[in-house]
Amino acid sequence: MLFPDEQQQIIWRRELDDYIRQVFFTNGDEVIIATTSSGTVWAYAREDAHRIFSRKLHTGAIIASDISQQYGILATGGEDGIFLMTNIEFGDTIYKFEEQGKWIEHIVFSPNGKYVAFAFDKMVIILNVTGEVYDTLRFSSNTISALSWHNDSTTLCIGSFGGVHLYSVRNKEKLQFLALKNAVVSLTISPDKHYVCCGTQDYQVHIWPLPYEPGSDLYMHGFPSKVKFLSWHFNGFLLATNSGKEVIVWDFSGDGPHNRAPRMMEGHNRTVKAISFQYNDDVLVSGDEGGLILFFCPLEDSVTDFVVNVDHEITTLMWSPNDRYVLVGTSVGTIVLLKCPINHKQGLRAS
Repeated sequence: MLFPDEQQQIIWRRELDDYIRQVFFTNGDEVIIATTSSGTVWAYAREDAHRIFSRKLHTGAIIASDISQQYGILATGGEDGIFLMTNIEFGDTIYKFEEQGKWIEHIVFSPNGKYVAFAFDKMVIILNVTGEVYDTLRFSSNTISALSWHNDSTTLCIGSFGGVHLYSVRNKEKLQFLALKNAVVSLTISPDKHYVCCGTQDYQVHIWPLPYEPGSDLYMHGFPSKVKFLSWHFNGFLLATNSGKEVIVWDFSGDGPHNRAPRMMEGHNRTVKAISFQYNDDVLVSGDEGGLILFFCPLEDSVTDFVVNVDHEITTLMWSPNDRYVLVGTSVGTIVLLKCPINHKQGLRAS
């Protein structure tokens, strides 16, 4: 394991004295957004870390948030039962929804930025980028616990206790229901649309090959905790999951992960709290509750990894669109901007 000069990797850090819920890049990678437990949204310039604005959007914690990178829109949902779409640059409200007594816990923009889905209780509302309601989905049985878009922005996966619904945005119809005798806690669909995968309440990963045939389900057991974090390599052949103090990378090439030993990415000494592959490259980054951030190249025969320590529990991390930077948020309100220490496509330390 290599410990680079952390001052070379840490470009800057800012202290907000607030629990960081999520972080984002917008305006390419020029502006950095952080949503927090106080209900405040902060914006900083990536180049020199000067504060652009802070806006109090919710009376309680912001629980879920996402951005449309393409259209410069931030969507937030909170403990106050309010869902907001706001213009990032000007701060004006595009759409507001309020349901008192409900928490808005799940928000995801489609990868093309044209649609946003949010969920509360047993309902999913899908809006277009102008704030017009595109469709409303009501489910009779169980509370929605996870949302995930496919990369082509045409299919939305909706998870709950009991399984996953596949929904066609283009046709406004439910395509298929994938049954599960458990609760979904995390959810993703592979870039090639060959697999739907979820972490479950009982510490498993459940996999449905597509097109689905009854009895073709795959199960991954033995995790020490709930699998809350799932991240695909852009080619769709590798899936990274958290597993206690380790990151596990599963090989989905060919016939898939059945009877294949996964690759164990070791180096964390505390529970892993966030993982993410680059958008268009091979580097995997992970952060743990002790503040360690590790960079891996799982496709290399000999894994090269680098470590940066930011001292506090990692709550969220995000790659920049160009894969050059990693933005990190912590439980004590620290925002850290890092330079990726591994060159693209080479697995070597960046200069």
